[in-house]
Amino acid sequence: MNKFIYFFLFHFLLVDVFSAAPNCEQIAAMQDEDLLRKQFLGKEAFYPGICFNNDPVFRSAQRALRGTYEIINELDGLPTSLKKKWKKLNHSQVMIVPVDFKLYFSGQTTELVAKNFHKKKWGLILINRSQWEQLQLNEQFALMWHEVLGVLHFEVNNYDYSSMVLWRIEGNVSGDSKNFTSEWHVVATLLDPHFLHRH
Repeated sequence: MNKFIYFFLFHFLLVDVFSAAPNCEQIAAMQDEDLLRKQFLGKEAFYPGICFNNDPVFRSAQRALRGTYEIINELDGLPTSLKKKWKKLNHSQVMIVPVDFKLYFSGQTTELVAKNFHKKKWGLILINRSQWEQLQLNEQFALMWHEVLGVLHFEVNNYDYSSMVLWRIEGNVSGDSKNFTSEWHVVATLLDPHFLHRH
């Protein structure tokens, strides 16, 4: 009798797990912001890497997210309230989903590279593939900085904080014209710390 009960419970749980598993083909075909918000910020949300881990835009956006997180953690002069929230940020809280449809603010016609949404502690960033691929590396970091600030409720329809950080690429080239090596990385500079401390 006990064996039958254990088998029944195991079978029930197994079916439940597989029935809740995401259908990546259906998600990839979603061409609507509201559907994606329900999928990734709803009760049955899941980590988008399950479906997009091999997507080059998803992977480069994840690298930009991690890089931005590390750089901002080391940047002095930012408001204490922002730094506290930033340090508590978990990568799994911010879900990145590449899309092929155009992104706009409600009621506007200017096309966006990315758009963020949040629900409680969770954030979703939709990224237009073709627009993202046109950005330089430092521009990708700058965009990710702005989008995550939106997720953290520090920027809503403005660039008060993100515009005060300059993102640029620095690198070193060594060797001669026939045999040289180069190292490039993104760095950030706080433009006006006094402005941020007033907010």
